[in-house]
Amino acid sequence: MTSPAAGADSAPDRYDYAPIPRSALGPALNEQGYHVGRIERNLYCVTDGVYQAAFLTTADGVVLFDAPPSIGHNLQRAVDEIAAADGVSNQVTHFVYSHHHADHGGAASLFDGDVVRIGHEETRRLPGARLVKAFGTLSAPSLSAAVRQEPERAVLFYAADDAAAGDLVADLIRAGGYEPVRVGGLDQSIRIEMFGDLHEFGALGRTVTRTEALKAI
Repeated sequence: MTSPAAGADSAPDRYDYAPIPRSALGPALNEQGYHVGRIERNLYCVTDGVYQAAFLTTADGVVLFDAPPSIGHNLQRAVDEIAAADGVSNQVTHFVYSHHHADHGGAASLFDGDVVRIGHEETRRLPGARLVKAFGTLSAPSLSAAVRQEPERAVLFYAADDAAAGDLVADLIRAGGYEPVRVGGLDQSIRIEMFGDLHEFGALGRTVTRTEALKAI
């Protein structure tokens, strides 16, 4: 970085920066907002310019590695594009989670329930676990500003297949000073992930009341 000369008692009025290297800009995206390219042989990478996923095509189906919610339905579009060109199946048969963070696996629910899902071996230590997706739809500043909001409390969405586990989480949400609203089963959890249509950083763009939340669902 360089700047014009300035006196001891004055700050420079502007800075000049070196141009961003072309290699740092990433590949150009198509009209649908993604780029898919070959890594090697039948292994491909798909990106939205920020997040990436990879997939391996085979005669029997496709193995997908990660499913960032920001890429979403473009994952299947990328698979369709390559499968059609290579004359192989476009059916995603296996999904590999690199790790548990929502920004890498949030779009996994877009794929059929029959997909074989592969995660860390430590998950075997949780037999009988009852899962609920919750507490991630608002940022820390919004949580702080909206706690025990009146006259209608701000909503925290949750998703659960198990009714009893969902009720327990709903009680925790109420105790925390918010209004719980269930969006459906775990197959709907993509909606409350980052960039989902019921997330603060998605289509909603703000906190909502129960009345507003039920309309959005």
